[in-house]
Amino acid sequence: MGKKINIVEYNPCWPKLFSKEQQRIRCALGDLALDIEHIGSTAVKGLAAKPVIDVMVAIRKVGYFSTCIKLLTQAGYEYAPEHETILSDRCYFRRHVNNVRICNLHLVKKDSVAWNDLLLFRDYLRTHLDEAFTYANLKRELAKQEWSQGIEYAKAKTEYVKLILKVAAEEQRSG
Repeated sequence: MGKKINIVEYNPCWPKLFSKEQQRIRCALGDLALDIEHIGSTAVKGLAAKPVIDVMVAIRKVGYFSTCIKLLTQAGYEYAPEHETILSDRCYFRRHVNNVRICNLHLVKKDSVAWNDLLLFRDYLRTHLDEAFTYANLKRELAKQEWSQGIEYAKAKTEYVKLILKVAAEEQRSG
């Protein structure tokens, strides 16, 4: 049996939940974390999403990954190295409370393609609510299907995400 994706309406508590995760990460990593950003659909006001806070943490260089993995694991984040076969530009973590996933954490190099693209996508949706609405509808349609793994659901959104990134980059260049 496949996995169902749960898409819910926007929850105004999501920014507060992000702030709590941000504090937890800052305590765990200290100065190793150059920046901590709320990304993904829960970071876009009004956007329907999976009820899981997505966090991106920037570090100075990839050489710090192993230290960060140790510190984040000690702070209660589950390291998921299997995602690196698909997302090779980052380390990926999950955090659960009472067997419910509440956070996905992406550890990336500051100013990497992953860092820039995830922020560009988020910021574009924040300022183009029509596209955020279209994206929400796509996610709702995809959520009707069953997936053997959650990463397949993410892959199914890839073409749309690439299109938005292209449009956002062109808009950014033109000023």
